[in-house]
Amino acid sequence: MVEACILALATLVIVLYGQVRLEARAIRRNLTRTARGQALILQPRRR
Repeated sequence: MVEACILALATLVIVLYGQVRLEARAIRRNLTRTARGQALILQPRRR
């Protein structure tokens, strides 16, 4: 029971960390576009 809880928490942390990295990369990419005069768009990607 405890092992399952720890495994679930570890999986959640890994998934959230990956999501944060993807969002940060998208924001950085948009900021470089803004520096070149394009619009900054902060909308979630449609899947």
